[in-house]
Amino acid sequence: MMDLIPYQQIEYLESSDIQYIDTGIKGNTEYKYIFDYKVEVVGSGPIFGMRNKSSFNQDSIFCFSFRDSANAANFYINKGPGANSTYNTFINKKDAKRHSVIIDINKSELTMDGISASNIKFPTEPFITDYNLFIFGNNVAGVNNGACVRFYEYLVMNGDTKIQHLIPVRVGNVGYMYDLVSKQLFGNAGTGDFILGPDKVY
Repeated sequence: MMDLIPYQQIEYLESSDIQYIDTGIKGNTEYKYIFDYKVEVVGSGPIFGMRNKSSFNQDSIFCFSFRDSANAANFYINKGPGANSTYNTFINKKDAKRHSVIIDINKSELTMDGISASNIKFPTEPFITDYNLFIFGNNVAGVNNGACVRFYEYLVMNGDTKIQHLIPVRVGNVGYMYDLVSKQLFGNAGTGDFILGPDKVY
């Protein structure tokens, strides 16, 4: 079946910290997450995820972010309530390069550019988050905490089944993430406009 939406695929979609996408899907420890991103502004900020509170001791957290103080990218995950979230440090984020990340909680695997993270610790009991996952930011109890970041691709898998596969596109001069699974456009849920990458050349 042909796509009826007249979109043009682009190389990336870039946020200036106030644009973000609500994926419509809650975090699930049974899923695998695969995404390509690039940090555009050095500093602390979330790349995708959710959390129930803004403090470090979360009721629940499921978030991939970069921290300026640690000079690293980290994945935080905790079912809660009350305990400290898991902390993983595994990559220097100031190299201004594109990175490919795979998070497979079921298999206790977390890799960046094919290199495994150190000190991995994931929860043993499966859980689903209370809030949808945001990309280009973090869903903090329904409010976005953004970052300046590019997304090239975002894929969610359940075993061999694709749950969601978002690619950056434009319709005219407006940027979206297009889901190759549901055939739906996901637009900016924040303010302003996404920065568009160049048209993808095949």
